[in-house]
Order: sequence, then structure tokens, then C-alpha cells
Amino acid sequence: MSGTGRIAVIPARGGSRRLPRKNVLPVRGRPMIAWTVSAARDSGVFERILVTTDDSGIADAARMDGITILDRPPDLAGDDVPLVRVLQHVLADHGAQVTAACLLMPNCPFRTAGDIRASAQQFAQTGAASLMSVVAYDWRRPDWALAMAADRRLAFAYRDRVPAPTDRSPRLVCPTGAIRWVAVDRFLADPRFYTDDVEGFELPWQRALDIDEPADLVWSNLIALALDHGFDFGEAA
Repeated sequence: MSGTGRIAVIPARGGSRRLPRKNVLPVRGRPMIAWTVSAARDSGVFERILVTTDDSGIADAARMDGITILDRPPDLAGDDVPLVRVLQHVLADHGAQVTAACLLMPNCPFRTAGDIRASAQQFAQTGAASLMSVVAYDWRRPDWALAMAADRRLAFAYRDRVPAPTDRSPRLVCPTGAIRWVAVDRFLADPRFYTDDVEGFELPWQRALDIDEPADLVWSNLIALALDHGFDFGEAA
């Protein structure tokens, strides 16, 4: 791994409510978290890769050569604990000589080692305080959202903004947990991900998938089937 002061942090608590045990559910024949651990390791951009978890089963699924498992305390493993606090906890004990940290959510198994390398390069070149992966909205643009009342009458949900035609509307993207970089010194001084200086790193939809709901597993199975049969999504690997 390169000596650049960069670490990967993979937060993987055991108490998912919407999709129980999601981090170890099988995806393409492996526990879901194993894909993220492998992508981080194969990217070659990190000095250390840290998996923070409160769950022994997740820890076992994440063990690979070069991976450090951190025991997450119970007060940081609840449903409402923000990721900012989890990253602060990791950096408090493992942040010495670290210049950049990259959060890689384990429920994004289709992001690749190449995606991580490309994001690291963009983050280093731009000098932004933070960078997060995003995916473009498709035809379901949020600025065209309608509110439907009990009597089925429709009105624009965002009444203060009239939607522009597609060719004149701003490019709208949605954040995904696949990749999230922070400059450590600036994060510690202002512990936020959505800073005034945050850069977007766009991923194609199939590599940006966050698996949070049972329906997301259907999409993941379709993506896995396509990949296993050599389907070309029309994107560079």
C-alpha cells in the first residue's frame, strides 16, 4: 500500500433494522462486506484499512490479510449515531500521521477498486475539504415531484420553484455511501461531510447502489446476474 497518509474506514454495525444482518448477506457468493474490503485492499491507495464493528460475525466476514478490525463501543452502534461520530472515534485512536480518510460503506458492494483509485486521484488534485460519490437522477427528477392529496388532486411539491425543462435544468445528483473522502485536519476542525467545499465524484448507477431495503436486494441480484453473464453496462470498469 502506498505511503500517502491515507486510511480507509469501513463502518459496519450489526444492528440494521430495515434489512437485518445486511452487511453479511450473500452477494455473488460472498458476504456483502467482503466486496468492500477487497475493493479497498485492491485499490492500493491506503496505508491502513480499518473495519469498525460491534458484531463478531461481521468481523469474521471482514477478516483478510492487511485488514484491522476495531471493536466499536456500544454507544456508537445505535441506529441514530451519525457517521461523523464514528469517524471521529476512529481518528482519535488511529489518526496519527493520517492526512485523508475514506469512508466506504459495506452496503455498496459494486463500487470497484478502480473507482476508489479514481476518487483518490480526484480528491488529491482538487484539494477539497471532502469528496463524496454521487449518482445522477434518471427520468424521476426530484424537481418535478408532485404532491397528491387525499382527493388525488395534484400540485407541485416544491411550490416555490417551477421546474425547468430538462435541457435547462441544473444537473441533479444523489449522494451514495460508496465513497466519501475527508481531509483529516479540516474534518477535525469542522466535523461535517457536507461542507462548503465538498466535491462530487460521479458513479454509474449500478456501482453506486446502496443496499438498505429488501427491494435493493432485488436490484443487487439483477446486477450480479448481469455481471456474472458478462453484460456490458456501457461504463468503464
